[in-house]
Amino acid sequence: MTTNDGAPQRWPAALALLVAMLGGALPRFWRLGVAPFGFDEADISRQALAWVSGGALPLAGQISSTGYHAPPLAVWLFAPPYAFTPDPLMAVAWVALLNLLTVPVGYLVALRLFGRRAAFVSALLLASSPWALLYSRSLWANSLLPLFALLTVLAGGSALLQRRTAAFFLWPVLLSATIQLHISGLVMLVWSGAAALVFYRRLQGRPLVAGALIALLLWLPYLVYQANHWRDEVAAVEAHLTAPAQIDGQILRHMGRLATGADIHSLAGPARYLDYLQQVPYYWPLAACLGLILSAAGLGLLWQLRVAQGRSREAALLLLLWLLAPLPLFLRHSLPLYTHYLLAWLPAPLLAMGASVQWLYARRPALARTVTLLLGAAAVSQLLLFVTLINTVGTQATLGGLGRPLEAWRSAAAVARTLPVCEIKAITDGAWPDWQAEPATVDLLLHGDPRLLIVDGNHLRDETTYRDGRSAIWITPPTQNSTEISRTLYEIGSSTLPPLPSRRDEAPLRILYDDGGRTEATVGDLKAVDFANGQTLLGYAWRGDVAPGGQIRLFLQWGLGSVAEAPQAFNHLEDSAGEKITQADGMICPANQWPAGETVWTWYDLVIPPDAPAGPFHLRTGLYTLSDIRTVARADGGGDSVILPLHGAEE
Repeated sequence: MTTNDGAPQRWPAALALLVAMLGGALPRFWRLGVAPFGFDEADISRQALAWVSGGALPLAGQISSTGYHAPPLAVWLFAPPYAFTPDPLMAVAWVALLNLLTVPVGYLVALRLFGRRAAFVSALLLASSPWALLYSRSLWANSLLPLFALLTVLAGGSALLQRRTAAFFLWPVLLSATIQLHISGLVMLVWSGAAALVFYRRLQGRPLVAGALIALLLWLPYLVYQANHWRDEVAAVEAHLTAPAQIDGQILRHMGRLATGADIHSLAGPARYLDYLQQVPYYWPLAACLGLILSAAGLGLLWQLRVAQGRSREAALLLLLWLLAPLPLFLRHSLPLYTHYLLAWLPAPLLAMGASVQWLYARRPALARTVTLLLGAAAVSQLLLFVTLINTVGTQATLGGLGRPLEAWRSAAAVARTLPVCEIKAITDGAWPDWQAEPATVDLLLHGDPRLLIVDGNHLRDETTYRDGRSAIWITPPTQNSTEISRTLYEIGSSTLPPLPSRRDEAPLRILYDDGGRTEATVGDLKAVDFANGQTLLGYAWRGDVAPGGQIRLFLQWGLGSVAEAPQAFNHLEDSAGEKITQADGMICPANQWPAGETVWTWYDLVIPPDAPAGPFHLRTGLYTLSDIRTVARADGGGDSVILPLHGAEE
């Protein structure tokens, strides 16, 4: 491809590209710690970190919202920074750097298709587009789609217009990679197929086939995965595939939003967006101007098809096909549509606006200068919009918009790692890192720390196990039941460290020491007792009022062996005649968290009825299996329980 205005002068062209690069770098690297970090970001990071830490090559990527696993290419591309550090901030910087490449690649595509002025304007818009900036700082698989879409167009355009053999080879490879990143990359398959049909006489079979074979090699790991899991994958997406389809204008609204930068204020959340809008220039008129310029650019492309000849006409056709490519895929749809489904299309309208400037300069220079000034003003405003948005998200709670930023979680993890405790318990909304956002985030940030235990904040009262040693630590994010969590932690005797820095109007992440109140307890005398299932009762302690109407907390120290079934402990409070007054049962530890070979403390609360006989009292403790309600015998043949005296309990 050659430019329509001759060979550009090197120094002005280099300076223009440098300006665009600097303009794109500032917002992409501005306060990286404020980058959004939810389940998708944590999940793909955990996969990449597991691989570079000695795990097997990932054969599949993240599970999608429709239930199938994506190809693994995104995991591979996000892995390099995790080979040097488990800190996800470096991975965010890596993604921002990769996405910064959209600026020079977009410049090169526009330069070859349309000319120098189109290249500069396109690069400037790619550098400043708010939605492009948002996703360029996100560890999402589809965040790399703009870059790979541009590379696909660069290869396809070079192949079809310049007939370069190497470009024919690279075209299917880059197209395959784009589709692997996210299924919405099929937009580029539509473009490639349409372009190949239009220019079918120029296709070169051998390099295309060679490139297709390399592309197939990229798919082999995923095909191996699907060979073993395809039934589950089909079952997962079947409901979505059979959902009734509809035809509406949703895709057009998303296209307008991406092209003009509209609605970026929504990311400040419903409670904050008005405050955010007061800090930035009134952007709507400029967004409307961008919409008008884009509409005119589309008409200009159609006009070029009619009046232009040679390369100018062919370049206009390629860009027009890209602009229209999403419509066959998304105009009729059975699934909800989201803005990020169009990231492979995002560069197209920006290149179209750049091309309009190139054409106008050849025919109406005065109007071209006006349009250039409007586009420049829009670009500067977009940069200001985005930087202000990042500052807002970093300083104020944005409920309903961008969530808790990465830097808050990193601060909590950094403090927890440095404290000399035997256990780090993270209270999260759920306890399954493979499926839930907060557990996945904590699991990533405390990767490799053997002290970590993730606790479901929705069932905190069931958490009664502590490893032997100094106080456990609780990292507590505020969830919907944060008041209940606070009450429960108070009841089990936690002491709070100073709260971590937080955004305005947002409950901070808290770190608390906790041992269930064991340090205040009376320690009983006990010779270790072995049970037949390999568990050993090493000691006990209690605190509270051992009297009618009172309440005591019993602490049991266990040496844990391997078990086929996690046993339950029974604790009967008996009077001097051996009559049971009350009892408290419960598991020592859930089976999926059973720390075999370790020493743990677990506690139980017993409430003594007011009408109970006077003491003295003692405890009868033992183990049983819940599946068959059978007690576990002592290894020494002394029955199935242990008598634990409560010294000083007599009235």
